[in-house]
Amino acid sequence: MERERNVRGSRPPHRAWLLAAIFGLSLLVAGSAGAAAPYNYSVGVFGGLGGALDAEDSDLDHGSFQLMGSLFTEPRTLLVARLGRIGFDEESRIGGLTSADLTYLTVAGEYRFSESLYDSGLFLGLGAYRLEGDLPGAVAEEDTAIGATFGVTGDFRMTRWLSFQLELAGHWADLAGDQIFALGHAGLVVHF
Repeated sequence: MERERNVRGSRPPHRAWLLAAIFGLSLLVAGSAGAAAPYNYSVGVFGGLGGALDAEDSDLDHGSFQLMGSLFTEPRTLLVARLGRIGFDEESRIGGLTSADLTYLTVAGEYRFSESLYDSGLFLGLGAYRLEGDLPGAVAEEDTAIGATFGVTGDFRMTRWLSFQLELAGHWADLAGDQIFALGHAGLVVHF
C-alpha cells in the first residue's frame, strides 16, 4: 500500500492560495497604471530547462513550463505572478526523492528598463513550493515550503499586443533536502 506524508509535519498547504489572493487583490488597485504603458495586463506561456544547484546531480537539463500573469502598478513597475513546474527524471535524486516534480507559485515585483530593441527587467519576490516524488520502495512523499525568487527578463516586442520573452530565475525554497533551483524560460506573452 502506498502512503503519503508531509516531510515538514503539519505545515498548511494553503500558502499558495494566500499568494494568489494577494495577486488578485492587487488587480483591484492597479487602475491608474494604464496611462503609463500601452497595456495594463499581460499573460504568458513558457517552456524551459532547469535543475537543483545543490543536488548531487546538479544538471540543468530538466524540462519545465511556466504560466505568467502581470500588471503594471507604476510606470516601469510590474507585479508578476508565476506558476510553474519542473520535472526531474528517475535517475535524479532531489531532496532524497526520485521521479520528483517541483511546483511553485511566486509573486514578485519587477522593474523594467527600456532598451532600444527590448525591455529588460529585474524581479524579486516570494513563493510557495511543493516537491513531490518517491522514496525508495515507491513510497510517495511530498514537502511544502515557502521561499524566494529573483531573476532577469528580456521582453522583445513583436507586435503591439504580442512579445517574445526570455527569463532566467533563481529560486530558494525552505525544503527538507535540496533548496536552490535555477530555471531558464522562453515564451510568448500577450498584452492587453
